[in-house]
Amino acid sequence: MAINGDGFFTTKNVVTQETLYTRNGSLTVDGGGFISDGSNNRLQVFPTDAAGTITSTTPTDALIPATNGVDGAGNPIEFAGISVGDDGAVTASYADGSNVIIGKVALASFIAPQGLKQVGSSNWVSTGISGAANYGQPSTGQYGSLLSGALERSNVDIAEELVGLITAQRNFQANAKAIDTATQISQTVIQLQS
Repeated sequence: MAINGDGFFTTKNVVTQETLYTRNGSLTVDGGGFISDGSNNRLQVFPTDAAGTITSTTPTDALIPATNGVDGAGNPIEFAGISVGDDGAVTASYADGSNVIIGKVALASFIAPQGLKQVGSSNWVSTGISGAANYGQPSTGQYGSLLSGALERSNVDIAEELVGLITAQRNFQANAKAIDTATQISQTVIQLQS
């Protein structure tokens, strides 16, 4: 998934229970049925009823039930796949063709997103500078919309950065040469005075 706008996915670390914010939409279903990013961070969703209406504005872990009841022969109906709609609805599909809405993706926005503190692995935490997170659903307010089946690309122009790096390296070399020359001249002057 990718976010088209200023929002952040909300995740919670399993070990520390710390709430993290990320733009990384590369998520999978882990062995426990939770939607996670592969670093023990679980996607947070707003709980919904069967119709997809949000029932609480407190984000919770996105948990996919492994089965959806039993079929006519008494066999469990196994989980088959997951999809996320543009409105953020996380829907689990099962082998019998049934679908269950698990929740809606909880996006976060901040008064000053540049004040977020990076904690690694494309994750951020809120700070006093960024302000507290405001939670909302995709396609509302300042949260942005979801692009299901897409990932956000890097926003760095590699060619431009390499040109800048080469320029900085040449400037450094020129400055180093100037300092070396000045040192040699100073030593020559000192030797002449001796």
